[in-house]
Amino acid sequence: MDTANTDLFLTILYVFCTLFAACLGSFSNVVIYRVPNHKSIAWPPSSCPKCGARIKPYDNIPVLSWLILRGKCRNCKNPISPQYPIVEFVCAVFGFLLCHQIFEPNIQYLMLDGMFWRLLVLFVGGIFFLVGSLALGIIDYQTTEIPPEIALPLAGIGILVAFLLPETWPYADILGNIAWLDSILGSLIGAGIIVVIIGAYYLVTKRIGMGGGDIWMLAMIGAFLGWQSLPFIFLASSLQGVIAAGIAIALGKKQQTDKQQGLFRNQVAGEIEAEVHGEDSEEAADALDDSQTGKLAVPYGPFLSLAAIEYVFLGKYLLPIISGGALTPWGFIM
Repeated sequence: MDTANTDLFLTILYVFCTLFAACLGSFSNVVIYRVPNHKSIAWPPSSCPKCGARIKPYDNIPVLSWLILRGKCRNCKNPISPQYPIVEFVCAVFGFLLCHQIFEPNIQYLMLDGMFWRLLVLFVGGIFFLVGSLALGIIDYQTTEIPPEIALPLAGIGILVAFLLPETWPYADILGNIAWLDSILGSLIGAGIIVVIIGAYYLVTKRIGMGGGDIWMLAMIGAFLGWQSLPFIFLASSLQGVIAAGIAIALGKKQQTDKQQGLFRNQVAGEIEAEVHGEDSEEAADALDDSQTGKLAVPYGPFLSLAAIEYVFLGKYLLPIISGGALTPWGFIM
């Protein structure tokens, strides 16, 4: 393939990957809204949540339609959340960067037997992982729940992609291509660590310190990124979570209650609120009023999501640094 044809083909790849990711981001908005509300993601077609009017195909173009409509429903003129175009745009950026990471460095090998299609499998798996991680982080942010019906199928896709891609040259050194055994170990170890943490915390405090959804999310992350990613994932997510919690406390966010959306919720308030609904006692209601400065509860999912996205694009640089040069995305350096 000569230089002109190579440049044209690469440009087409960039456009395809960016648009595909934007469309997947649009679908993820449906998932973010419907799955926590236990609604089908397949039916009915998308509609305005305010007036119920069906959204026309030409009003469902990622990012562009929201801008053309100026962020309002064509039918009722009620505002449409800016979350929709933001998610679509971020996913489009994921597609562009992943194309740059997977296809461009290997453009000279694309004519090898089956190379393009195998790299396409790697791209599709990678973009599903990135978009899924973003969606799960947003869902956990909004509901403090991580739906296993999203995380576990994605974990299965991660293991399948690892099985499908060869571990020989030139695939062995392609970032994102991990061995199938590393994928399975990553899923089991990632989920297992969370189980151990939850169990140990409960034995010491008699309280549940983490949600079970974190188990499913770590299973998904480990399946796509391998066990090698876990030191970075745990370190980066924990550090960023502590920093965010510290900022929240400094800004007075400790006053939030369990009913409110956001990263920071009052853990004690949430527990006493359950007693109010369950017993309907004045004592429990009074306790709820007095508990607004109780323990701060921070959902872990958004920080796991952020760390996973960071690792996909920066892991090959950051992992050797935090491991003192002993570990890379492909394993230990002997």
